[in-house]
Amino acid sequence: MYSETIPLRFAGPGNVACLRELTGRDEYGVGGSDTANAIGLLSNLLRFASNTQSMQPADLVASDRDLLLAAIYKRAFGDRIESTLNCGQCKQPFDLGFSLAQVIESLDNTAQPGEWTD
Repeated sequence: MYSETIPLRFAGPGNVACLRELTGRDEYGVGGSDTANAIGLLSNLLRFASNTQSMQPADLVASDRDLLLAAIYKRAFGDRIESTLNCGQCKQPFDLGFSLAQVIESLDNTAQPGEWTD
């Protein structure tokens, strides 16, 4: 069942992607964090609305793929991203945290594709 629809920002006006629920099999099938793995996961979870003409996950620009991957993450694990990383310069740990919804909202409040801002 494809329960979530997401408007794509750069695939053309009115293009919408539909995501199905993530399963353990889908998670197990992801072997890394590179583009090929992201496209493979999206190929399993994604169906395009009927008005989207023969588009495939590999046809999407990186920002639309990232938007879909964020939606998958948010549904499976929640809105918050939290991690502790080490500074590349001083090697000291620091905490990183943000809300996926706030990041997506900030992108929605920026210029639309093709618009220039000052």
